[in-house]
Amino acid sequence: MQEFRAFNTVVTLATNKDKDVEENCGKAIHKLQGIVQCRVEAVKVDRMVPAGSFGRRTMVRGAFDVDLLVFVNEFNGRPMVWEDEAQLTNMRFKVMQVLRNAEYDVEVQHGRGYAGALKLRMYPDNDPHHLVEVDLMLLPNRAKGNVPSAAVLQYQALTQPVYSQPWAHSADPTREAALSEALMELVRETHDQVKGVVRLLKAWYKYGLVPAGIVQHVPSVLLEVVVLAAAQSQAGRLPEPIWGGVVLQSGYISETREVPLTLMRESLRLLAAAAEGKEDVVVERRGRCKWGYSRAVAERCAHVWGRDRVVILHPIDPTCNIAKPRPGKPSPDWRALAAEARSLYDTLDEPTNLRSPGTAMARAVAKLEAFDRYQQQPQRQPTILAPRHGYEYEYEYGSGSGLGYGTETAAR
Repeated sequence: MQEFRAFNTVVTLATNKDKDVEENCGKAIHKLQGIVQCRVEAVKVDRMVPAGSFGRRTMVRGAFDVDLLVFVNEFNGRPMVWEDEAQLTNMRFKVMQVLRNAEYDVEVQHGRGYAGALKLRMYPDNDPHHLVEVDLMLLPNRAKGNVPSAAVLQYQALTQPVYSQPWAHSADPTREAALSEALMELVRETHDQVKGVVRLLKAWYKYGLVPAGIVQHVPSVLLEVVVLAAAQSQAGRLPEPIWGGVVLQSGYISETREVPLTLMRESLRLLAAAAEGKEDVVVERRGRCKWGYSRAVAERCAHVWGRDRVVILHPIDPTCNIAKPRPGKPSPDWRALAAEARSLYDTLDEPTNLRSPGTAMARAVAKLEAFDRYQQQPQRQPTILAPRHGYEYEYEYGSGSGLGYGTETAAR
């Protein structure tokens, strides 16, 4: 039992415990909702939904931003048309112009994110230590009418044509982004023990591999999907009651100490096999789950991703291989990722070795423990060390916490 306790202690470290951070994210979302819905008259909004790891509750403490989906009914008095890329571009430009108004104190960064997202930086409480980064995605709304769940109707409208005629469709970044709401609902139904493993795997990557320059450019959602697929592959192998459905739901999982460690091992095995091109990762729709598709549907979309070296499919959109580098982005070093995953897998034979010096997991654990120490200290305002160009300052935060120094854009 000691090995399970040691590992589960590490799992809990990755969970965000800073309520101030979540409160600031909420303030940023509320502020953007007011601006877009009330100040951009040309845009008629149906709903705004926090998504990404923040919306799915799989964010890693200290390493997440906010994705905010804006589902739009009309722009300039015209209904949104899915295929009208010019309409989408003009709408995003209009919203960007309004957000750049100095009175809103929203910094719009140069360039666009995936699916045309506007990349924003905000300081909701005017504290330079409390930066909130937001990807604002403006998307056509397909959930028309008074329905209990707009996510279900949007999902049905966008996926039924793909699932029924997969050979007639190709990857569509706008469709993928518009299905983030459905992905969020799928993950939300996942048991908390699975989310804990998701957070730890992401922390290992973000705090153990990236800073050391070992592996970069791996999408965060890719690691989440690997854990979901690993959980599904373990159905029936862990103590009763068996794991049912496409993901682990609260009524179907054994509340045992072994679950996180067993799931982490399978996630690392599957990640290494996928990175080596030996296995395609597919989260199948099973049981009573209302989201996703069968493996047969996925295989009928192979004309889109069949030649890709690494295949990890989006759980809602089978045309989307989230392992394929996005335009303008370099490919991860899959060989290095596989090697690191196998090394950590071997380490888990003795979980007390997770803090072994020089390993990626040891670096991640040290970073997460530093957050704990910082939160336990009396909070104070950051000390400005030196002004820099523009609005940038170098400041020290949480001296002695192990978090070091940071450079952020100070509040105007």
